[in-house]
Amino acid sequence: MDRPHGAGRAWLMTVLLMAAMALTFWDKAVLGLAAVPIMKELGLSNAAYGAASSSFYLLFSVAAVLVGLMTDRVRSRWVFVVLALLWAVAQGSVLLAGTVAGLFASRVMIGAAEGPANPLAVHTVHGWFPPERRSLPTALTQIASGIGALTSAPVLTWVIVEHGWRWGSSPPPC
Repeated sequence: MDRPHGAGRAWLMTVLLMAAMALTFWDKAVLGLAAVPIMKELGLSNAAYGAASSSFYLLFSVAAVLVGLMTDRVRSRWVFVVLALLWAVAQGSVLLAGTVAGLFASRVMIGAAEGPANPLAVHTVHGWFPPERRSLPTALTQIASGIGALTSAPVLTWVIVEHGWRWGSSPPPC
């Protein structure tokens, strides 16, 4: 577990965790918002689209449990680094997905990288704040998904309409 390094750093970490939690909701929403262009471009049936869309959850819970077991032994920051790298590779692969298999594989990887996000955020916040000051930062990381829900539809719909579904499903390159 990480040790507290001062209130300013702990609050900065909380804000970053909130951003990550909001972004994870965007990943959950994007395929629903982009269903029609994805199905049209890839020639997917409703069943194939449903399989690709739900593949996000294939390793979501398994990864959450496995990472939960690991975080008592490995520093949270390193777990976040590995999950962020997996997430980035998976997001980038969406740009190249030309088949249902490619879309399926990228969504499985994204789900595996995001499944541990919520419990890892709580674990991290609890490592940066003393017990008597954990309630507010924990609550903030938890409501961030709601912020993601509130902002995902208008922002992602605009991105999908203006730039295509692939850009709504992955971050733009640097």
